[in-house]
Amino acid sequence: MKHRRALPVLLAALLLALLGPLLSSGPAGAAPVWTLRWSPAPGVQGLDAFETIEDDRADSHPAGGPHIKVAGDAYRFDMHVVDRDTSTDRQRHEVTGNRTSSSAYLQWKLGETWRVTYSMYIPTSLMATTSFTHIMQTKQPGTGSSPITVTSLRRVNGVQTIEHKVIAGDVLVGRTNLEPLQNKWIDIEYEIKIGDGAAGSVRWVVKNGATTVVDATKTGVDTFLADRVRPKWGIYRSLGDTSNSLRDTYLLLRNMRAYQLTGGTPGPDTQPPTVPAGVRTTGTTADSASLAWNAATDDVGVTGYEVYRGTTLTATVSGTTYTDTGLAAATPYSYTVRARDAAGNRSAASTPLTVTTAQAPGTVTLLSQGRPTTASSTEGPGFEPALAVDGQSATRWASAEGSDPQWIRVDLGAAAALSRVRLDWEAAYASAYRIQSSADGATWTDLATVTGGDGGTDDIAVTGDARYVRVYGTQRATPYGYSLYELKVYGTTGSPSPTPAPTQTPSPTPTPTPTSSSSWQAGAAYAVGDQVTYNGNGYRCLQAHTSQQGWEPSTSPALWERSSRPSA
Repeated sequence: MKHRRALPVLLAALLLALLGPLLSSGPAGAAPVWTLRWSPAPGVQGLDAFETIEDDRADSHPAGGPHIKVAGDAYRFDMHVVDRDTSTDRQRHEVTGNRTSSSAYLQWKLGETWRVTYSMYIPTSLMATTSFTHIMQTKQPGTGSSPITVTSLRRVNGVQTIEHKVIAGDVLVGRTNLEPLQNKWIDIEYEIKIGDGAAGSVRWVVKNGATTVVDATKTGVDTFLADRVRPKWGIYRSLGDTSNSLRDTYLLLRNMRAYQLTGGTPGPDTQPPTVPAGVRTTGTTADSASLAWNAATDDVGVTGYEVYRGTTLTATVSGTTYTDTGLAAATPYSYTVRARDAAGNRSAASTPLTVTTAQAPGTVTLLSQGRPTTASSTEGPGFEPALAVDGQSATRWASAEGSDPQWIRVDLGAAAALSRVRLDWEAAYASAYRIQSSADGATWTDLATVTGGDGGTDDIAVTGDARYVRVYGTQRATPYGYSLYELKVYGTTGSPSPTPAPTQTPSPTPTPTPTSSSSWQAGAAYAVGDQVTYNGNGYRCLQAHTSQQGWEPSTSPALWERSSRPSA
């Protein structure tokens, strides 16, 4: 009897032992978590952190070796122009895989999701090329297989870029200008769901300090060939470059980590994106306000942004810029931005930004307040010429005492159509003076001549187009000097007279060719020196290129610089 009673107990214990881990693993549908699988320390593991080392496989330049080594807390990859791979039309120094012990390494398998993060330093000597220059790849192990995904330094229409692509279907995941990211540490996050056919996905994130430069996701892509997927890092480039960009160079990597998505069956995505930061204005007109902000991040991927004017949803956009139109002139508006993901989760609103639209063309405004001033002399500290344009009735400019003539001038910053000048005199006023204008601050034209002045306030109508205005005192009313509480110049800004519409230069191809007064367009071919307008500002082209969305003049300092040409 004891033995028959003990058997069910023994079976129950055995069943509990087998099912215990499953029963205690959490409820079905629990969200998976990122589990750290690999975090090498260069000073400890050295190059043993990698599955294989591909250092000068053809033994082409032994004097330059080792080409792959530990440098402080980083891994360094040196590349010389004379280095050659076993195929002599290219160069290669790379490491592969994630070794966890002398006999084990991570294996990224079909159906799994992996994430690697690392910091990267790209010097200016490591340049984008017209052929391929890869600095990170995923591949099927073995010879002869093509890459699955690649991070590359590529020249696009003459511009240096860094990009990430899925090879099957030539799918561009993301791309951005390279030059602002060179000579500094940047952070990379790469995530791959390994799927055959259209079952895979890739996410690529580039961060420059606290700024997210790229956060791009592609789903429905092919990320599997056979066996398994293995990451590679280093410099692998073609000698077929036609831009003269091959130099002796190097690449640094540090803080390398690999994570695997583990746990239960993924549940619904309930995590919202981060709040968009850096909301700012990039330009205003009398009826529009242009906005930009830094990209938000999300555990799955940001799909768009909602732009609110006050509490009203104004637009939903996929990028990080927006121009709100149909506004009233000289009116303040408050804007906030929220990020969205594919599951419909929304971030909290950004910090509100107040933007005031420009004055309508032809509106007479005070032009002189706060503008730069100079004077023929100053009585002493506390009487500087800037105090005559500070908007304060208790401060003043005063010239040296006892001599004529004396003058004060203000730089309006740009040509304006002048309408009147108001002078608020202190007790030391001018009994005779001239109001003058100049386009260059050197040659002066009289706008008004006053004799028999009696001090107090003079409000004088004037007509003329000028950038500089000068009050030129010829006779003092007192033994002292000349002294003004306020010098106020009124007028309208902008080009004082209409100019003929520019003639478009014909192009032999469908690609639009901008002229010196055209508005910036995506898909247009620009040459060095071309002038465009964008959001009411003038810009000059610095590098020949064909424009595309994301390379707007206001956000691409490597391609454009602000010019002084009046807006079109």
